[in-house]
Amino acid sequence: MKRTTLGTLAMLGAAVAGIGIPPAAQGEGPDLLVASQGSGSVLRYDGQSGAFIDAFVSAGSGGLASGCFHGPSGMLFGPDGNLYVTSGGSSDSVLRYDGQTGEFIDQFVTSGSGGLNQPAFLVFGPDGNLYVSSGNAANRSSDNVLRYDGQTGAFIDEFVPAGSGGMNGPTGLEFGPDGHLYVCGVISDNVLRYDGQTGAFIDIFASTGLNAPVELSFGPDGNLYVTSALTAAVLRFDGQTGDLIDQFVPPGSGGLDHPAGLRFGPDGNLYVSDFFLDRVLRYDGQTGAFIDVFLSSGSGGLDCPVGLLFWDSTPCDPCDMNCDGDVDAFDIEPFLELLFGPGEPCAPCTGDVDGNGEINAFDIEPFLNCLFP
Repeated sequence: MKRTTLGTLAMLGAAVAGIGIPPAAQGEGPDLLVASQGSGSVLRYDGQSGAFIDAFVSAGSGGLASGCFHGPSGMLFGPDGNLYVTSGGSSDSVLRYDGQTGEFIDQFVTSGSGGLNQPAFLVFGPDGNLYVSSGNAANRSSDNVLRYDGQTGAFIDEFVPAGSGGMNGPTGLEFGPDGHLYVCGVISDNVLRYDGQTGAFIDIFASTGLNAPVELSFGPDGNLYVTSALTAAVLRFDGQTGDLIDQFVPPGSGGLDHPAGLRFGPDGNLYVSDFFLDRVLRYDGQTGAFIDVFLSSGSGGLDCPVGLLFWDSTPCDPCDMNCDGDVDAFDIEPFLELLFGPGEPCAPCTGDVDGNGEINAFDIEPFLNCLFP
């Protein structure tokens, strides 16, 4: 197995070295989904123009809470291709919606399961289970990260215990390239790191310059990007040491007022939701320079936007890594980015070629079989 894996990696490397792969053609690509807290919905926009399309998840569908600070914050596509959305307020649950139609399926994590209280963001871990940040400003004893069975939604455990490492107001969370779990502390003004296997506190990974960090993401360069809401900026930290590199998006750039969610788009640029001004701004993914207001204030009923997610509604081949409708040499580079991180699928069905729910070395041979049938 080891020899086969090394051989296939060598083939991929040779293919990439021999082919100049241009960026995706303009006018193609997935749409943008935005969690709109105030309206209690998930809104869909054209990923190229920013034009409003529809409410992919309609207001209140399945009991989705509404209201700023209570409505949906985090969302992601699961291994089953369906959309998972956090719902706070009186709901305190994770709701599941059909990944193609947006229709309500079920309350995947039932209300208050395991002590879930004002869930913010969520992520599927390397073990295939679902991790959810939980924290109520009126009840700091619930500041934890809870783990649920990735197939049934049943509560497993309190993966990160309440207050561990000084956790205060957990929001954005992500498993890093090192396999450990990184969590924003919106009140403690830092990013905490926990053992990806045990949940044990490791360290305060980043804190310099942060004031109310809401969401984080490891960028294409391997560094950590964090929204700092009360300084109206996005900070960049060294992905290995946690040292502050720069204010990637300077305070107030482009009129940024209260950054919440962030996401690198298929065009390589950085998209940031502006919570109080009800819009989404776009910045150059290399320099952080302001490009434009991608979604204008209140577009389509946008109200207190938080989580962002690029999504392709067209069913695709799991080998079609760039979602252009063909499986060819242009899929090699995005496959390598997914395999070695921190690349992100352009659609929920891409990358997991062997269908085991994970993108890992076991996908290499079936991917090569797609390229060279």
